[in-house]
Parts: sequence; structure tokens; C-alpha cells
Amino acid sequence: MTKVRISGYSSNEGSRIFDILSKEELEKRIDEILEEVGEDEIYRKTFDKAWGYSFSGTAYTYVDARDGELVTSWLQQNNFLHPWDEFYEIVLCTVSSPVEEPYNDDLLDTTGKEYDEFREWQNETGGDVREFFIDKYGEEKGEKEYQERIDNWIEWLATEFDIDWENIQRQLDELYFAIVEEEE
Repeated sequence: MTKVRISGYSSNEGSRIFDILSKEELEKRIDEILEEVGEDEIYRKTFDKAWGYSFSGTAYTYVDARDGELVTSWLQQNNFLHPWDEFYEIVLCTVSSPVEEPYNDDLLDTTGKEYDEFREWQNETGGDVREFFIDKYGEEKGEKEYQERIDNWIEWLATEFDIDWENIQRQLDELYFAIVEEEE
């Protein structure tokens, strides 16, 4: 374990010393998590957390520098954690909430017959993609088709996500700059 000194908000609060994993251990744990869980799944976990909130905020997935655990959390916009409650968060992924609904083009093949059919239907009814599927396939099957398209859209977003290694290294450098003592 390594000891770090973390300052409070002001000099009146002073600082506290906390135990965290050594930098080598934490870097190894981050690599293990990414290998075991994968970048796609980290994004999905973060996205799912953000999807669940209608308030403005940020869902984020981080590795806890104290024990190496992977955690997903959410923080409402204009709210902040105390430095003693966030110093250990090495953030891997963030997704803002509320998550915007996908565009029609995200759920339909824009080069296919279905898209032309949807556009014609939309001009007549003014409806959205979900309503189009329900009208086309019936209530149950249409809802199922819509959910499958949403799942595919989320899957595509997840595959497009890449870990920002420069940001992770910056977070590690800031955290381990505060070292007061390393145990052998």
C-alpha cells in the first residue's frame, strides 16, 4: 500500500492521509479489468447508468485506487464530491445524462427500402420510429423490434468507445504526486 496526503477544500480542513494501492498495482489492476471486462462492457455499464437518469449529470465508471474495484456511479450536474470522497476515483468512462434518444437514422438502415417506407409513413402520420414499428408489426412485435434496434445502437456506441489513456495517466500522476510514504 501507498500513503497519500489529500487536502480538503480549505486550509481550515487541513489534509488527511489515505492508503491506496501502489501505482504499479493499480496500473496492473486497470489492465486486468480492461482485459476481463473489456472497453465495450465498461461503456455499456456507464451508458446504462446514464440512461436511468432524466436529470442533467454524469455517469462514470472508475477504478477505486484503494482496492482496485470497478465502480459505476452518477453525479448530478453542479454537484461535487469532497476531495476526500473522490481522490481515489480513476475514471475510465463518462456518459452525460439525460441520454438523448437516438435519431431515426441511428435505428434504420438509411440506404434500404425500410427507410423509404418509414419516411413515407412519417410524412403521413408525423410519428417516430417506435410508432412506425408498432404500426408495421403490431404492439408486441413492434415494441420488441424497437428495443432490439435500441440495443444495436447502444452496442454500436460501445464498440466506438476507446479508453483515453492520456487522461488515465494524468489522473494517476496527480494521485501519486501526493505520496507521503510507500510501503515495501
